[in-house]
Amino acid sequence: MREIYQEAINLIKSALSNETFTDSVKPEMFKLMQENGLAGTVFMALDKETTDDVTYRLFKEEYYMYIKKDQRQLQVIEELRGIFNDYRVDFIFLKGSYLKTIYPESYMRSMGDIDCLIKPEMMGLVHEILKDNGYKNWVVSDNHDCFMKYNDINVEIHPKLDSEFTSGYEVLFENPWDNAYKVEGNEYFFNVEFNLLYQIYHMIKHIYSSGVGYRTIVDIYIMLKIHMETFENQYFDELLVNFKHKDFLYFILSYINVKIMDNLLSIKCDYDKIENKYFDNFTDFVMVSGIHGIGEEYNLFTGGIANQSKGTSNVFFGKIKFLFSKVFLPRRQMEGMYPFIKKCGLLLPLGWIMRMFRLVFRKRKSTVRKMKRFSISKEEVKRVESLFNNIGL
Repeated sequence: MREIYQEAINLIKSALSNETFTDSVKPEMFKLMQENGLAGTVFMALDKETTDDVTYRLFKEEYYMYIKKDQRQLQVIEELRGIFNDYRVDFIFLKGSYLKTIYPESYMRSMGDIDCLIKPEMMGLVHEILKDNGYKNWVVSDNHDCFMKYNDINVEIHPKLDSEFTSGYEVLFENPWDNAYKVEGNEYFFNVEFNLLYQIYHMIKHIYSSGVGYRTIVDIYIMLKIHMETFENQYFDELLVNFKHKDFLYFILSYINVKIMDNLLSIKCDYDKIENKYFDNFTDFVMVSGIHGIGEEYNLFTGGIANQSKGTSNVFFGKIKFLFSKVFLPRRQMEGMYPFIKKCGLLLPLGWIMRMFRLVFRKRKSTVRKMKRFSISKEEVKRVESLFNNIGL
């Protein structure tokens, strides 16, 4: 693990503990924190005396951007809360929209979209009431519908929890409302044990589809720290029966316990079975990746190709499988893009042809740019594949 990554972890811990980070901060730390979605999060922990002026100014600018964006998102979240309560629509804020509520300060958890779960039978009503309140519906799909507010705040309304990217999670996410409790009005929260599994599932999805930054590790750390005393291990074990990647789950719990929480975690798992080098290798992978794979040094096809190459020595075959998975999407996803397929399943091949035509001709520059990412070396794919095997992926 690179020295700067350990320094980054120490800086993050200082910020979350409301302490001043007195070590010197190198200029490259800003870029690293920015790629990992934490630049504004850590600013208040910086010591101006040990941080060079340019780097301090960059962090400060990011900090104010975080606060500005946070206030606008909180305004929309509060508006949605009022709308759904007025119309008696049960709802659960997901991902960053929920995580903001448990960070020391809401701005510290940056996010892109506002995600909200509602019951499937309420989707029609939600479309009507959001339209009446100035939300423009611009995407309709099987997993979620997107609504734009103020031309730059995207709201994703989910009628279910996504489980299609990999098999094995259908049972766990089949009835998410059974794992939620009412907070106030029509707002619900997930039980923390269930929410923890959902967050780790979502991490796996991003590792395979694009990339995941260190912010996701911080999310899970904060969930564990906040709920450590009330965490119900028996209920958690019951949920684990339907969690496919148990070894990765235990790896993440062990990683956080050893690297961040200083062995304070009370959730039972075999920490001693995991070699420290895998913790370091995972830190390298996550830090380089950045949130959603935006890291400048990261190829966001790496995780997907490594996943498809598992079990075979032929990396080229893995690349072909990954390419096919991107072009020939599952029927349920295609139905969201092309509604005629829902009416007649036999037209699925036509949908695939239309998608290929769109990728080649209408999104030509984007497609060419993505195809260049397939030049990733065999050695790099096998290195990441080895990491995945050793951490339960």
